[in-house]
Amino acid sequence: MTTPTKTQPFLIRLRPTTRELLDKASADQGRSRASIVDQVLRDTLAVKYGTLEPRLQRFLMGQRQP
Repeated sequence: MTTPTKTQPFLIRLRPTTRELLDKASADQGRSRASIVDQVLRDTLAVKYGTLEPRLQRFLMGQRQP
């Protein structure tokens, strides 16, 4: 069982087509729009702006020669 994470409300503007995609994904995945937006932002931004250790590991893995 996971511990609930504290969340903060955040308002954003979306294009109508983006909102439509988000609504379809929400219905398809059975998740809230907020949950999907949170995951997509984390997955997308963590690559560049996340903590150093995972980024360093990805960098080093890409540099290894077989």
